[in-house]
Amino acid sequence: MRMNIALQAAAHRTYNQIHYYLDLCFPPEWVKPALILAFLSTGVLVALFAYLNRYTRRPYFVLWTIGWLFYALWITATITFLDAGDPRSWEWVKLICIGFCALFLFWGSLQFIGRPRGQREMALMILLTVIWSFVARNHL
Repeated sequence: MRMNIALQAAAHRTYNQIHYYLDLCFPPEWVKPALILAFLSTGVLVALFAYLNRYTRRPYFVLWTIGWLFYALWITATITFLDAGDPRSWEWVKLICIGFCALFLFWGSLQFIGRPRGQREMALMILLTVIWSFVARNHL
């Protein structure tokens, strides 16, 4: 029991030290401009993949476009609620967005390398992502 408390205290001190040094290198005022730049860069990726999908008709470009759109939605939610203190109700939406982003990019990569998966598996993974995001927000 004492070992566990000591480990938690050490982890907390380490976290605070890392947070302090990151604040020295990257002031908090830079977060919003960095997120806006990331949003604009993501818009370029979405436009590129939409253009490639239009002219090549490859299914993985559709999935990659959807994945990057979910990432853009995550950035939008982060920018929107940066000043509002990140309300707890939107935490779940942000978790789902980043989970869907990873899922669609992974699924598109599987199709790109020639290992397509079924739609039933995709639906199951979407359901599991929603459930896990809910569990992570409420219980972890």
